[in-house]
Amino acid sequence: MKYMFITPSYLHLEYAYLEQGKTRLLVRKHWQESLGAALLNKGDMVPLSSTSGRDTVYTFDFEDSKALLREYCRGGAIRWFTTRSFLLVNRPLRELAVLEYLFLHGFPCPEPLGIRWECVGPIFRGAIATRFIEGENLLHLVTGGAPLDERVFHEIGVLIRRMHDLGVYHADLHIGNIILVNQGAYLIDFDKAKQFGTLDQRKRAQNLMRLYRSFRKHRIPLNFFRTVVVGYDWRSAFPSLCKIYSKVGLGQKNRPDVEMR
Repeated sequence: MKYMFITPSYLHLEYAYLEQGKTRLLVRKHWQESLGAALLNKGDMVPLSSTSGRDTVYTFDFEDSKALLREYCRGGAIRWFTTRSFLLVNRPLRELAVLEYLFLHGFPCPEPLGIRWECVGPIFRGAIATRFIEGENLLHLVTGGAPLDERVFHEIGVLIRRMHDLGVYHADLHIGNIILVNQGAYLIDFDKAKQFGTLDQRKRAQNLMRLYRSFRKHRIPLNFFRTVVVGYDWRSAFPSLCKIYSKVGLGQKNRPDVEMR
């Protein structure tokens, strides 16, 4: 394989670029050969069930650990007509840009390794490779009946606030995209995530409500979501909400940051 060393201006890590027929690869320069072979040939990969229920996910050996390859699939009713094709959107490249931005800011997320895409006219298909995070998926813990620790949910709130302060909106923020590692938390699956200069109160609230619906869906006691909100530090994030509380004279017991016993 013969690579060119081309990195788009909005990316900051070093990448190697390969064209092979209609297939394009953009992989980390330091591991170009091993990553290129993995993205072009899934023969040695192990299928992994996806928490989203849509994307096809594989793991493969990488360096002294493992990596993950996720192939983009459609959800919703349109999947009955096309499962892997997307019109005018290079989803692997879009996710790579957001993921790299967070990774370079030290945010707990998968390390980006590379992407593969095929383009036929305006139609794109593709996949993204990241380091595999060894930990427990929060969804699996909840559905498996594991005891829940409020301190973990406080940490999740802190993590989401940090992501929002970096200007990133996670389009699929649900408990299946939270990985717990040594009592810390990682966020995964930034497909369709968006990066803004600053994230306004409305977008922050929408993102938190997406997580809230996930708590309700899986019947997680809502006091744990309230702990997330406490960790998020809602007072500094939603000053307009604080003003509303002040104007209507709500007592401390009615506020979302009340301490839970």
